[in-house]
Amino acid sequence: MNQVIKELNTIKGRIPQQTYKTIIGQIRAGDLGGAEVGVARLKRRLEKEDAANENRNGK
Repeated sequence: MNQVIKELNTIKGRIPQQTYKTIIGQIRAGDLGGAEVGVARLKRRLEKEDAANENRNGK
């Protein structure tokens, strides 16, 4: 559980507040599997956005 919260907090500033609250709610309700999947999806999406931004900026 702590690992999921740590990962979520690393991306907290880059995701919508409601999404953060939803995942915290899943953790509190005991749905760790759902929370892990959500965090993994968010991290993948952010990685894609970062890669697209690097390509646009010519780096």
